[in-house]
Amino acid sequence: MYDFQLMWPKAVMVGLHRFLVTIDRNRQYFLYGHTYYDGDISSMLSQCMKDKSCSHQFNIPNKWTNPALWQAHNLEFSNEYLSAFAHKHEDSQQRNGMLADIGNSRFRYQTFALSNNQLKIATYNLWNFNGYDEGVYKNRMDQFGKLCQQNDADIFGFQEVRFDFNKQKYKGPSQVEHLSEFLPQYQFMFQPAMSYPEQAFDRVEEGVSIFSRYPIVNHSYILLSRDLSDTGDTHQRICLHVEVETPQLQRVHIFNTHLSLSEKARNRNVLEMWSFIQAHSKPWILMGDLNAEPHSKAMRFLAGLETIEGISTKGFQDAWTALYPEPRPGAPGAYTIDEARDPGLTFSTLEETLVKRIDYLFLALDGRADIEVVDLIDDGIRWDGVTSDHLGVSVTLNVTKS
Repeated sequence: MYDFQLMWPKAVMVGLHRFLVTIDRNRQYFLYGHTYYDGDISSMLSQCMKDKSCSHQFNIPNKWTNPALWQAHNLEFSNEYLSAFAHKHEDSQQRNGMLADIGNSRFRYQTFALSNNQLKIATYNLWNFNGYDEGVYKNRMDQFGKLCQQNDADIFGFQEVRFDFNKQKYKGPSQVEHLSEFLPQYQFMFQPAMSYPEQAFDRVEEGVSIFSRYPIVNHSYILLSRDLSDTGDTHQRICLHVEVETPQLQRVHIFNTHLSLSEKARNRNVLEMWSFIQAHSKPWILMGDLNAEPHSKAMRFLAGLETIEGISTKGFQDAWTALYPEPRPGAPGAYTIDEARDPGLTFSTLEETLVKRIDYLFLALDGRADIEVVDLIDDGIRWDGVTSDHLGVSVTLNVTKS
């Protein structure tokens, strides 16, 4: 794994890119992360160094206080070498930004559009490589990407994202790169949670990723604890955190996770995440496939309705129930035969009807924004030919105080 930064001073404007690159046993290179900032970052850097909130992200010695002295000091690369790594943005779509040529690769620097005060965030389970062996993965992935484009969230959190060395045919083994083709204007971070040693020398990793239209200025993660004696807690779980510089709310802390199938593990892991989250300043947005229904202890804990081990959360709001009533789960007897299911259920599209809500956005906005819209990402397909076994969930915020 390689982690490096590159800078291009341009008078008062500075282009700063960070790459997280992995290499497989065939010497092929893949991007696990690409974040960048383009603008007058002297004030932002000054604040970073003052509170040490993102000094490791930029990896710039404290003595470098003059932007004219900033340079790519970690490694030197030829244009050809850059081209091997570079995340290519050949999209001709004109968003509010500018293009810069670096070797044979083109990066789009996102500039801030302050014309509206809305911020949109979405969570969606990618369902890893399901459908690959049946030959339907390409169509499924194309549909998944189109749904994300249509939703047009500023920040996406994805779960069940994989790197699978065996999946070489369609666009290669890295699903985060598949996603980036549909979201070419976005920065992203992918963090594997666990490895599947399916064969002797294979490499199969699964984790979560976050894509952002705005600069990711910091990132971190924690591995959530496992109980190896718990048969429902067989997968390693993770909570990925990024700090995003938005034009609407300035710094926002985003957390993305995919919780265990074990209730005991979830109750333990939400305590660990709560401790992790509190180490950062608000606003907080926690999202993901939490594998638990709203009445469960773990979800009631996150909503501030129940304590675990004498500890309680404060400030989180469940985005769905902020605007809508809790949907009835699809338990026997809850609905008549022909009765439509309540909106808000997110799992499973592999059934004829959805049966429960397990995908969430929990928000702690500190009075700076209101929840304006909550939507489901849903193409209506059930049972056969589904895009994912989950529906996605998105929330649009109306920022009242930056």
